[in-house]
Amino acid sequence: MGPSFAAKAYARVGVETGVHAANPVKLVLMLYDGALLAIAEATRHMAEGRIADKGKAISKAISIIDGGLRVSLDPTRGGAIAAQLFELYEYMGRRLLLARDHLGIKPLYVARSSDPDSGWSIAFASELRALLASGLLGTPRLDPQAVASSVWNGFVVGAGTAVKGVELLWPGQLLEFDGSGKQVRQEDFWRIPDRAPGYSRYTRNTA
Repeated sequence: MGPSFAAKAYARVGVETGVHAANPVKLVLMLYDGALLAIAEATRHMAEGRIADKGKAISKAISIIDGGLRVSLDPTRGGAIAAQLFELYEYMGRRLLLARDHLGIKPLYVARSSDPDSGWSIAFASELRALLASGLLGTPRLDPQAVASSVWNGFVVGAGTAVKGVELLWPGQLLEFDGSGKQVRQEDFWRIPDRAPGYSRYTRNTA
């Protein structure tokens, strides 16, 4: 990687402090530090329920990886190492994270195609009609089990919906997909606390 590659990469992602005086190795380290910081911020925002801030931090991390680290590679001088890093950065940029806010204020629906030749496999939206309009599911069909659950209980039990192939994320739930649309991770990033913040036996006894 030459100095011009690294400097242009920094300018592209808006990192300016120390760029002109830094050597290529230091520039790459600064990019790595910036990406790690953005990821840490996204994790903190996610844990604290700040969905908009989490999205901005994730976008910043992807921008640094894709628009900084990846484009700063010099394939003519880096050889096999540059090629391997290029594949790694491209792989990292293709990951998709879906997360619903911890209180479930707004729904998040996910549709998965059962046709391996459809060309795309994942769609998500906050409204069912948007997924139906996407065309991913073809002709929408009712899910018999979900319909029976709705008739019996007055609502659909579990993550399913009345539309076959569409599920509703739980509040505080996160799904991760790779570039092919395959789910690779599922976790609950937020749970109802066991006790209120600041709670202690002393405050309970003196209340």
